Amino acid sequence: MHTYLPTSILAIMAMGAIVGAFADIKTRRIPNLLTGVLAAIAIAVNIPNGIASIAITALVMMIVFLAGSFTYSLGWFGGGDVKLIAACCGFAGFPGSIELLLYVFIAGGVVCFVESLRQKRLKNVLVGAYQSAIGIVPVSSVKVPYGVAIAAGSCIYALSTAPLLHFLRFPL
Repeated sequence: MHTYLPTSILAIMAMGAIVGAFADIKTRRIPNLLTGVLAAIAIAVNIPNGIASIAITALVMMIVFLAGSFTYSLGWFGGGDVKLIAACCGFAGFPGSIELLLYVFIAGGVVCFVESLRQKRLKNVLVGAYQSAIGIVPVSSVKVPYGVAIAAGSCIYALSTAPLLHFLRFPL
């Protein structure tokens, strides 16, 4: 079983994700140095918890990275997004990474909705979502800085671990 990290350590994850979000907004890229440092910190903070905790952290990051690589190949996420999500999931461990991913995907839906409104392309996005649901490859999409959703989901996850904010938790 994974040892849960204190909220103060999860704050490092959230702040790193926020830095990634700002980089994504400004340049449409999330720096490899940032994601690499976050992944290294996620592993390093588990050293006192023993080899099993380190192994679980590394395994969680690898599984999320592999799943993310598949979504990258479909054009759903950028490479930096995949690496940032994997690094953040390293902090959350297992089963916390499942909860973190839920927060990120919910935030992603909100970000995509807002961005499609901003670009005045909501109708195209909804038609594309319907086409995807029935097995047709959509012709149009909206590019969004998904780092914003990763940062929002990471912040909500970190906050949900605080004793007074447990009402934010998913009942998994």
